[in-house]
Amino acid sequence: MIYHLISRIFNLKGCIIYYILSFVNGSIPVHSTIEDLPVGGRAIGMGSAYVAVAQGAESVYYNPAGLSFSKGVSLSLFASRPYGLRELTYETISAVLPSPFGNFGINLQTYGYHLYRENTIALGWGYHYHKRVYYGILFRMNQLRIKNYGSSCTLMIDIGCLLLMSNNILAGISITNLNNAGIKGQNEPLPQMTRVGISYHPLNGLTFAIELDKDTRFPVEIKGGIEFRPLHEICLRFGFGREPSNFSSGIGLAWDSFSIDYAFTTHPVLGTTHQGSFNIVF
Repeated sequence: MIYHLISRIFNLKGCIIYYILSFVNGSIPVHSTIEDLPVGGRAIGMGSAYVAVAQGAESVYYNPAGLSFSKGVSLSLFASRPYGLRELTYETISAVLPSPFGNFGINLQTYGYHLYRENTIALGWGYHYHKRVYYGILFRMNQLRIKNYGSSCTLMIDIGCLLLMSNNILAGISITNLNNAGIKGQNEPLPQMTRVGISYHPLNGLTFAIELDKDTRFPVEIKGGIEFRPLHEICLRFGFGREPSNFSSGIGLAWDSFSIDYAFTTHPVLGTTHQGSFNIVF
């Protein structure tokens, strides 16, 4: 009960201080999380309502089916320090490599600091059927390391699908931790997340997205986002989420093969977070 309460309040992988104190005093059973963190300036700016929008390198975090949309080699770098806390810092690097047999994605992520660290390496693949149905799979090797208490690894499998319902409507679904993996020595499996959403593109440069997320431990969460491109080089984004209530906004700047995406999020208890990503498409 205590763990679930803290996890909900922080809306991220849990409180690192909670982990450390739990190990030190031995009074509370420790449950590792290795949950999905929000990644990508574009996605976060849209409230992370991205399962039916996912494209390019950052799609490995939301829907691996989005890998199949990439038409060239792409690279994405992302960094975030939630609520300004150094201990919660995480960085990612992801890339997409096209091939005649589908597109391959690779991702590296690190989270935490010297006392508590989570590292992830992931390999994904995405393809399509007549450019109407897009599908993908992702294998994630997660390592959890706590200083003076050793480390443990686990393999998680994610799947996703995108369906082009019409020229301007795209539906998406993804499931994380399909194999119900857990950390060695713990009775509880790691969290599972199911995302279902639709994106609507009424005009060129305008996107609306709505999404339902269901973590096996918590009630359904509703997310929504808007993306508007007044100029080819500038993109504006807004988003919201429930459970807990939060709002986000962002801006994207693009030129040639480069783009920078900045996102700003608010939390009713913990405050604000600044994050950004840098993308290259070759």
